[in-house]
Formats: sequence, structure tokens, C-alpha cells
Amino acid sequence: MTAAGRATARDQVLALAPIAAASLASGSLLLVAPHLPIHAVAAQDLLAVILGAGGALAALHASSAGALRSAAAWISLGVAVSALVFLYVATPGAGALPVQVAALLVCGRIVGGSIGERVQHAGHVLPATVVAAAADCASLLSPEGISHGISQSDRALAVFALAAPIPGSSAITFVLGIGDLIVIALLLGVARKFGISARRVTIACVVALVAAFGASALFAAPIPALVPIAIFANALVPPFRAVAKKDRTTTIVAVTVAVGLVVFVWLRR
Repeated sequence: MTAAGRATARDQVLALAPIAAASLASGSLLLVAPHLPIHAVAAQDLLAVILGAGGALAALHASSAGALRSAAAWISLGVAVSALVFLYVATPGAGALPVQVAALLVCGRIVGGSIGERVQHAGHVLPATVVAAAADCASLLSPEGISHGISQSDRALAVFALAAPIPGSSAITFVLGIGDLIVIALLLGVARKFGISARRVTIACVVALVAAFGASALFAAPIPALVPIAIFANALVPPFRAVAKKDRTTTIVAVTVAVGLVVFVWLRR
């Protein structure tokens, strides 16, 4: 194997190994979770969120150090989508959680990472994340929205939302949607392309997820994670909000329309 071939293989291992590790960890936790002496519901929920969302974020962060070449990416994505289709049709239950975790992380990593590595300017992150967050909010608020429909369907959640075992219980919960995973991977992809600190991006995502889960617990209502992700990613990673002068008008229009859409959907509820 040539040096270039070895480098490519190493990149692909770096990209996929953390996802495989997260999948195995979720399966192991699923086995031991019912036997853990944790009985307070609040503690169970908190640990499930920390382990589920934290594990996914750690996997995406580590995976961003590698690169998936076209053939490997398409093959991996095809396998992951096929696995999700199987889960939707067969509904095998909690035992398939490691497969679900791996499939969603692969989809998020490849789709989001591929988009991120094709972004032309780091400042494009600001309008992209605001529009994505607004679309997610509108979709969740509207009875006809895709996010709203998924949130009301256990079968759809099993495919489109990352599951995590609940320590001290045999049950599972859902911690992050596939859209959240795609946007996080996109941010890390942009960071990789433009030499931005992946650690800073990951810290911004951690702060955002803490804010999202905290607000959800406080208001006893689902809070779209993409909203705090958009806020904190742009606030804590300066290159993301450094919109080029030639793009400022387009950005203002895009952000205004996106926010206006959310307000419109909110008022017509």
C-alpha cells in the first residue's frame, strides 16, 4: 500500500472508529443499566442525557479528526440508511439500540461533515444555523410539521432521534434528533476545513445542549436543541459569525425571513 493509501485508510478509521465505540458503549450500558442502583427519576433522566448526548458529541468530535473519502462515505451512508429503514419496518425494540446509535451517528457525520467541508466561508455558518434552527422551531410548533409529527410517534422517534439507556431502568429515552447531529457534524466539518479549533466548537455545543436540556426541564416542554446550538456556536466561535461584507445583505434577509417564519407559525397556533 502506498503512503497516500495508508493515509486515506487511517483517515477513514479515525472517522468511523469513534462511532463504533459509541455504539458499543451504548450496547454495554443497555445491559448494565437495569442493575445500577439509581432510583431517583431526576437522576436517571439526567444521567441518560449526559451519557447519551455526551457520548454522541464525543464521537462526532473524535470522528471529525478523520476524513471519509467518497466511496467509503457513500457505502457507510447506504448501510446506515438501510439499517434505519430496517428499524422502522421491523421495530425490533430496545435491543437494537447499538445499531440505531451507529446508524444515526454515521448519517449525521457523513451528511453534516460533507456539507461543512464544502462551505466556502466560515461566516456562512451564522445564516445556516439560524435558518436551520428556525426551520426546526417552525416544524415543531406547527401540527403539520415534520418535527412535530416525529415527536408524536414512537416509531418515528426510534428512527430519527438518538436513543440512550436510562440508568437504573430497562427503559430508553431520546436525547438528540438527526437534525441536531447533522448540524453538529457540519460545524465540526467547517472547523476542520478552516483550521478552527474543534475543541472550541465542541465546547460551544456542550454549553448549547446544557441550555437546551435545562430549559426543557424547567418548562417541561421540548426545546429544539438547534436554537441554543445556533446561539452558542456563533457566540463562542468568532469565525462563524464573521460574515463577509458581500454576504451581509443576504444574511440579514435570510435571518429576518427565518425569524419571521417562526413568529408567524407561533401566532397561528
